[in-house]
Amino acid sequence: MSTKHQYDQILSSKVPHQNLPGVQVIILTSKGIIYEGARGLANPAVKQQQTENNNDKLTNLHQANLYSVTKFFTACCILRLVEEGKLNLSAKARDVLPNNMKIFLNDCTIQQLVTHTSGAPNPLPLSWAHASDQEVDEESLLGDILSKNSFAKVKSSNAPYKYSNIGYWILGYIITKTCGDVPMESFPKCCNELLFHGNLKREDEEKIGLFLNDLPMSYGCVSRWSLLHLVAKLFCPPELFKISNKSWVRIEPHYPDGSSYGGLVGSSRSLASFLQLILQGKVLSSSSLDLLFTPQNNHMSVGLHLRSHQGMQIYHKEGGGAGCHSTIQFRPSHDLAGCVISCDAAYDVNLLMDELLDCASEIQKEHNAITPEIETVLANDGTKLHTKVYTNNTKDAKPLLEYPFVLIHGGPGVPDYLADLAHLLISKNIVDSVLCFDQRGVGLSRLAPGGQITIDLMVDDIECIRKRYGWEKVHVLGHSWGGVLARLYAQKKPNYVASLVLLSPSAVSQASEWPRMELEVVKYNQRKGGFMSFAALGVLSLLINIPGISNIAARMIFTRCIKNYYFDPSTAPNPSQDFLRGISSNAVFLTKAAFMREIKEDMKIEWKTIPSVAIFGENDIYGSKLISEFSNSFKGDVEIIGNCSHQAWVDQPAKLVNALQTFYGRI
Repeated sequence: MSTKHQYDQILSSKVPHQNLPGVQVIILTSKGIIYEGARGLANPAVKQQQTENNNDKLTNLHQANLYSVTKFFTACCILRLVEEGKLNLSAKARDVLPNNMKIFLNDCTIQQLVTHTSGAPNPLPLSWAHASDQEVDEESLLGDILSKNSFAKVKSSNAPYKYSNIGYWILGYIITKTCGDVPMESFPKCCNELLFHGNLKREDEEKIGLFLNDLPMSYGCVSRWSLLHLVAKLFCPPELFKISNKSWVRIEPHYPDGSSYGGLVGSSRSLASFLQLILQGKVLSSSSLDLLFTPQNNHMSVGLHLRSHQGMQIYHKEGGGAGCHSTIQFRPSHDLAGCVISCDAAYDVNLLMDELLDCASEIQKEHNAITPEIETVLANDGTKLHTKVYTNNTKDAKPLLEYPFVLIHGGPGVPDYLADLAHLLISKNIVDSVLCFDQRGVGLSRLAPGGQITIDLMVDDIECIRKRYGWEKVHVLGHSWGGVLARLYAQKKPNYVASLVLLSPSAVSQASEWPRMELEVVKYNQRKGGFMSFAALGVLSLLINIPGISNIAARMIFTRCIKNYYFDPSTAPNPSQDFLRGISSNAVFLTKAAFMREIKEDMKIEWKTIPSVAIFGENDIYGSKLISEFSNSFKGDVEIIGNCSHQAWVDQPAKLVNALQTFYGRI
């Protein structure tokens, strides 16, 4: 089956025949559009014989009301003005408003308006619309609405999330006045100037219709026999409802009164052009993109909403009103984005968007040039070490680093789980080859008859792997417990270590510090998981000592704890059965005993010859005090990633990549 056919089948299943309200979709990467399609009618509420004669089939160039998807562009305009030094996100919003507006505001900042934490009111906006041939005075309307709806009092930080159209209407005033004191109705023009000027050729702008109204419009509609139709008839201006058939009521061309909270129009092609510019980093700086793809609270980044999908955090913005329904979505770690615009106000655009992007992700995996090669490496004592080398076979561009990476997973007692991190390092062109392996006694790395687990042997295993692949030097990255092994390998074999990255490393330097670290992790799980979960972990920690059920208890402990190690536990997927089968309680006990027995003094590394960095999550499992003490004694660089727990490549992949690129840019 061809790739296009796979997408076509999904779209056809959601719009089963061409006489339904139309849907237009585009899926893309930073390199270009990988699929675009449209199905159904641009004007479904007219008689069938008319549609057959007037070529009324929907295309990807038909424009539609974007409604609240507009807010994404508003947020990007704010970020652009911040980059130009014309605005400050931490500035109080009322300081840039006229007297007739500022008197109704609290002390909220511009950033709080963007993230819906300003305390702004949000009355129903159903009557805030006008016909496309009418003009309105947005500033007067906004002032009148503010006088009737008061802001709630909020603290300067940790303010609660409360969605607000008014907050984004105010941002529109700030944008238009900062752009040159133009009327608020000029917001679409400001968008084009701030976001597209210089990024697209003039003929491309005219062809795809970036928020202009001189290209064909699709008509939004509502089902005649729906609650939505009843509500719309009660509250929306009556002139919006003129034409209908037995199934659908057409919504006449109109605009929301506030252009910056919902007034832009566009096609899937125009949306896709902007999404691609975002992925390419051509519109916003890296610091602005960091804000765009970094959660600021449980609901939003600076400009996009958050939700969990199949254990993954996605960034999106949905827009709906009395007519069309649309959504945009970013999956930045996969270099994927997409948009859906439906002419049916009640259509589930997110369901279609998720299915299309899931398909794209699977196709990416199938065709990805990052292919693992599996090999068994014999350790010095005959233990068979299971290794995987991930390689970028395309080599489109020279990577940042010359030598390969060796990733050392945490635990102890669990198999490797760093495949996604390997893909991230290669996909972001940091390196071409990454090796992952199961430590001795776990996963598929079987101990030799009479084989032991000691710290010296585990460190020697890394050297055996390096020699087997014939690598002159390696960049070593250790995560969690793997950070201990990484430090010890660098201490023992400094001439073969090109750099050392400790990612959320176990915050210990010698055996005497282990009990305190364990206590901090216990406290973390108690805070994150709640009393009942913590009590269950307590029972399991007793059962792990009982022969016969020890491995089962160890697997249950891991399954409970790993969810707490995500910044948002609700996004944590369940571990696979293959992974759980690779957990060994025996390896847990033997490894800890070996560390307590063998590492009596601080691990010392030739810091002058090995560039080193330790990277922790701001909400890491070790607690801020222990991390601070570790950082003070660590001789390399230290980075703290905000809104991140114990797995930065999951919680904050963009920030992790940026930290690594910055680190390697200095050496």
